[in-house]
This record gives sequence, C-alpha cells and structure tokens, in this order.
Amino acid sequence: MLIEKLGRHLRDDGFATTARLALGYLLRLGANAIYRSHVELVFESDLCAPIPEAPANLLIVREFIRDDTAAVRLFIRTHNVHADYGLKRFAYNISHGYRAVLATTHDGEIVGYGWLSDQTQSHPAQRLHGITLGPRELYVFDLFVAPPFRKSTMALEFLIRAQHLGRERNFDRIVSTILESNRRSIRLHHLAGFREIDRHRVHVLANLVLSYGRNVVLRNSLWF
Repeated sequence: MLIEKLGRHLRDDGFATTARLALGYLLRLGANAIYRSHVELVFESDLCAPIPEAPANLLIVREFIRDDTAAVRLFIRTHNVHADYGLKRFAYNISHGYRAVLATTHDGEIVGYGWLSDQTQSHPAQRLHGITLGPRELYVFDLFVAPPFRKSTMALEFLIRAQHLGRERNFDRIVSTILESNRRSIRLHHLAGFREIDRHRVHVLANLVLSYGRNVVLRNSLWF
C-alpha cells in the first residue's frame, strides 16, 4: 500500500515533491513517537501493616552481592527477549550504586530480580512521578521475573518475600510504578498487598530528558 502510494506520487508529482512529502511524513512519525504518552500507576506497600503470607515456599529472596554479577548477566541473556537493553540497564544500575534483591530457588537458580533506591539516591523515575522518599522508604524498579516462572506462584512469592526482607532491614514503606497496560503486574501487586496511591500520564519526551539529564547518584553501602 505504501509503495503503491509512493509510486503514484512519483508519477504524478515528480521526485522533488515526493521527497518533501516523504520527509514531512517521517517528521510527523518522529514527532508522534516523541510526544506519545502512557499512564503509569504508583503503588505502595506499608511495611508496618500486615504483609500477606507467601503462597508457597519455593524461593529464597536475598540481597544481591557482587559475586552474583556473572550469574545475573547469564540470566538476562537466557531469559530476557530484550537482552541487550537488559544488560545495559544492569550495567547502569551497578555503576550508579543501586542495590538489588534476587529471587532464587532453593537450588540457587535465579528466578528474578529487582532494583532498589533509597532516600540518598535519586532514580529518574522518582523525579518523573514526584516520588519523595523518607529515611526508611524504598523505591523498587526494573522488576523482572523470567517468563518460565510467571505462570506459577513464584512472582507473587517474590514480591511478598521482598517486602518481608525490607521489613527485616527496618524499612517502613516500598513504592513501585507500573504501566497501566501491564494488567498482570497490577493484579500481582494487589495480591501482594500493595495499593495504588497515584497515577501519571508520562510523555516520552519528558522521560528522555530525565533519563539523559539525570544527576550523579550517590552510592550508599549502609543498607542491604
């Protein structure tokens, strides 16, 4: 269809006019991509309130240590369809001092992971959503569970055990953001005891500005 339309323009209007029309189309396409928006929901878990019990005892949720780096990279290459992007995000998070929790089976197989920032850090998404953390609060982001484990109870168990781990480390609150279109993750967060507290329409352009204009994040080795 597009090729036929292009052929008609070339035949009727000539090369120069067709080139201008094609350039205008590409510019509009780029503008639509930059200015498109999506809705993200902000969820919180009050760790001072009762936390649901884990649905099973299949996982160990623990803090990430440097010795886990090679295993997590292999996990991303094996399970993430956007492996190159996932590895870049992993390297960025490591270099900026963010800490993570891992979910593994009792045999040590990695099932998923999630990254954390606290009050001393400033993840771009926190500024994007106006999230201000207190001294005993955490923001969780880049949560990933491998596709083979998503249809089991493991993703739910991961979220619940991560909350218990946060409570054990004397944190009072966890905040998370989820795309409105990610219905599975929203349902999972509700089941894990999170509640929606806000929602934002996020423009891609604003997201890019925050991503590339971010400040240097302070490292903090005092928790987890």
